[in-house]
This record gives sequence, structure tokens and C-alpha cells, in this order.
Amino acid sequence: LGEPRWDVIDEEEELRKKAVRQIYSSKILQKGHVLTEDDLLILRPGNKESGIPASAYDRIVGREINTDIQKQAPIHWKDIVD
Repeated sequence: LGEPRWDVIDEEEELRKKAVRQIYSSKILQKGHVLTEDDLLILRPGNKESGIPASAYDRIVGREINTDIQKQAPIHWKDIVD
């Protein structure tokens, strides 16, 4: 009966880009703030190339930010202290 394939066809590519979930700020955050669950939202559409994917949520809770972040702005890896 063949092998199942999970390829994305051209017609699905645009929808797939819009379906990506990304981490956003729930409020204004100031440089030096340590992120908590209350500070974060998971929204779509996200930008797969530059933002932090929702799958990394647990990796950024408890981390410090190195810049001010506006309310409902996407959070990027460059915003997180190493």
C-alpha cells in the first residue's frame, strides 16, 4: 500500500508559515527582568526565522532579558542573557 509521506506541498506552505507559534511578552518588560510564566504568551503567527518557538517555552522561563521588550512583542534569542 505504499509508504506514508509527510511532505508539505506547495499549497500548504503559506498556511504552515502562519501556523507557527511563537513566544511573545504579555506586558512591558524591562532590561534585567527575569522571565516568569506570567510574562509570556504563545501566539501565532510566529516568525520561524527570528523568534523563539513555543517549544522552547520551558527553556526561557527563569532567564534574564538584556533589553526592554514592549507588550505583545515577539521575544528573540538575542533578547535573552546567555
